[in-house]
Amino acid sequence: MSRIIVAVLLVFSLTVFAAAAETAPAPAAKPAAGASQPAALASTASKLPAALASTGSGAAQAAPSLTSEDVLKKSAEAYKAAKTYYEESHSSMSADIGGKQMKQEMRLTVAFKRPGTVKLEMSGPENITVFSDAGDTTILFRDRNQYMKRPGLTPALLAKGFPAAGMAMSDDPYSFVTEGVTKVSDLKTADFEGRQVYEIDYEQQDGATVFSYFDKAKFNLVGLKMEMNLDSQEAPGKAEMTLIVDKALFDEMPKDASGKETDALSFTLPEGATEMAMPRMPPAQPQGPGPSSDSGSVP
Repeated sequence: MSRIIVAVLLVFSLTVFAAAAETAPAPAAKPAAGASQPAALASTASKLPAALASTGSGAAQAAPSLTSEDVLKKSAEAYKAAKTYYEESHSSMSADIGGKQMKQEMRLTVAFKRPGTVKLEMSGPENITVFSDAGDTTILFRDRNQYMKRPGLTPALLAKGFPAAGMAMSDDPYSFVTEGVTKVSDLKTADFEGRQVYEIDYEQQDGATVFSYFDKAKFNLVGLKMEMNLDSQEAPGKAEMTLIVDKALFDEMPKDASGKETDALSFTLPEGATEMAMPRMPPAQPQGPGPSSDSGSVP
C-alpha cells in the first residue's frame, strides 16, 4: 500500500493536471511532487510472502486467534465480494519539506458499483468530482465549474489514490493492500478513534511506516496512520498522514429520511460548465491478466 499518501496528494495531482491544460503551474504542485513522485502512483502488484518477516511494535495487545495474513485475506474477500460500496472518510496530512510547514485536510465521498462505475467527491484545497463509467471519465473542478474528459481512467486505475475505497475498486484487493510491503507486524488489537480494532503495521519499500486498522467483525479498513521521510537533495523532510473512514457500506447505498436508497452514483455536469483543454500525455494502459491486472498510473 505504498500509494497511501496519494489519498491526500491526488488533489494536488488533479490540480496540476488542470494547470497543465491552462499552461500555468499550480502553486501546490511542487510540495506534492516532493512528497510523491509520479512513479509512486504506478502499481506493480505483488503478493505478501507467507514467510514475511514480522516487526511487531508491542504498543497494542496481541490477537493470537488470527494472524495478520488472515485479516488481510478476510478484508480482501469482503471488498471483492461487494457488488456496491459507499464510503465517507476524511484525512489530514502534515509535512515539513525543507523547513517549510504544510498541512492539508480533505473529505472524500465514494460510491462504486461493479463492474466499472464510480463517483468520487473530494473537498479540500480543490473541490473535485470524478465520475467514471466503463472507462469514460469526467473530472469536474467544482469551484471553477470546469471539467475535462479522461478516456481509459477506470476505477481500477483510480483506486491507487484511495486506501479504503481502493480495495473495493481494485481488481485484486489483496495485492492492492500488500503491494510494496517489505515487513508486516504480528496482529494486534488496539483502540482507534474510540473503537476496538485489529491493528497491522507495515514497512514499505519507499521507507514509509503504516499503521492500519481493521474492523473486528467485517474486516474492512477503518483507518490508518502513516509516517514517511521525504528524501530529496533540494528539500528533505517528513510527512505524516491520518485517514479515518467515517462510514463504509457494503452492498447498499445511503438512505434518505424515508428509508429509500439514494442515487449516490448520479452525475450530471452543472449548468454553464466549460471543458478544459486536455494536456498531452500517454493514454492509460489497458489491464492485463493475472494479479497485476490493476496496474497502471493515475495522471
